[in-house]
Amino acid sequence: GTVVHNGIPLPADATDIRHQRPPDARRRFLMLTRLTVEKGVETVLDAMGRLPHDLPVEVSIAGKGALEDRVRAAAAADPRIRYLGFLDGPAKADALARAGHLLLPSLWYENAPVTIVEAAAYGLGLVGSDIGGIPEFVEPGRTGFLFPPGDAGALATIMARLATDPGALPGLADASAALAQRFSLERMIDAYETHYLALAGTSGARRVAA
Repeated sequence: GTVVHNGIPLPADATDIRHQRPPDARRRFLMLTRLTVEKGVETVLDAMGRLPHDLPVEVSIAGKGALEDRVRAAAAADPRIRYLGFLDGPAKADALARAGHLLLPSLWYENAPVTIVEAAAYGLGLVGSDIGGIPEFVEPGRTGFLFPPGDAGALATIMARLATDPGALPGLADASAALAQRFSLERMIDAYETHYLALAGTSGARRVAA
């Protein structure tokens, strides 16, 4: 069968934000997810514990779920961790505009989260588990980096590199724009139309043959 990924309307101001991101955005990481075990939030908290305390990184975690108290406690203990609660609409857009990288540390299979496409539209690098559909969006060294699910040490290494090396993802603005465009709403509609016409052509050929 044919797989057509769900598309999203790309934000109108994303292009400006993508090209005007300040240099220190690379030190800011964002996680937008349900706060449950399978989404890997504990891997992120563990990775933060492994990073040198003087490394100027910031992790903002947005969402609700069973691990909310755990995230609140981590934020209270480490000023580099911020808990934002549940975000939607303009608040979510602001968080995406402020961050430099999106964290996708899932432990279980993921399909094609809309958040990935939104983040790419805003020019964020993607740091994700090498599991499920995530690797389809993460081109190592171009749109982001992959790490083994649950491997907090590997995640910490990637975060440290991104925070300190301005050249870690050269050409990210263009690479992320291309990724977002690939999964935009317009592209989804085109794909459905092409698939529909192909099916119509096939069934028409069958009728003629009959």
